[in-house]
Amino acid sequence: MNSPARTVVVPADLRSATLQRWIETIEQFDGAGWPLVLVGNCDRADPLDGLAMAAFCAARTNRIGLCAVVEADTVEPFTLARGLATLDFMSKGRAAWRIAPGSNPERSLELIETVRKLLTSWDADALVADVEGGVLSNPDRVRAIAHEGAWFQVEGPLNVPRPPQGSVPLVAFADEGAIARAADLILHEGTCWEVGLEQLPPPPLPAAAALEAPFPVGLGQD
Repeated sequence: MNSPARTVVVPADLRSATLQRWIETIEQFDGAGWPLVLVGNCDRADPLDGLAMAAFCAARTNRIGLCAVVEADTVEPFTLARGLATLDFMSKGRAAWRIAPGSNPERSLELIETVRKLLTSWDADALVADVEGGVLSNPDRVRAIAHEGAWFQVEGPLNVPRPPQGSVPLVAFADEGAIARAADLILHEGTCWEVGLEQLPPPPLPAAAALEAPFPVGLGQD
């Protein structure tokens, strides 16, 4: 049986000192048709913000999915959901997110639940944007989530319309237990390329099969 083709890029040495080189490399992966790259770094010795980096990459790429790595122990759901929705708009539906290893599992699961509620607190047709009439949205199509849990209390709704994908998919590795079971997209070891800059071949990078879109359309549309 043939091993699965590597299609997901996992930078192994992303640091502030190599940030610009990695951004240029991600542009090359985009041009070569790779479907997904994980961006951001939760190494506390040299932390980089995954959402900020993914947003920057969104302006310099066209097809590749941009998975922002977040630190679930420190982020709160409203800010995260707002950032993810904004990234999905900026990238035209190429956003994803992943929780960094070592997070508190119970807090992480509640964070996932709350973020998903916020991302879908606007119906797909809720945005009216009637400038002359002074109407931004249809109030019947926007809902408070009224979430009360062990870690978070969030009334909602989100103050950003529903993102292009309907929601923003959560990515996890297959061995990440409850987080993997809650994820929308599971990454298996054979499909991921954990690569350092010194390992990269000169351009053009090896091409993976190009996809029309990195993720399924219609998450959270029900």
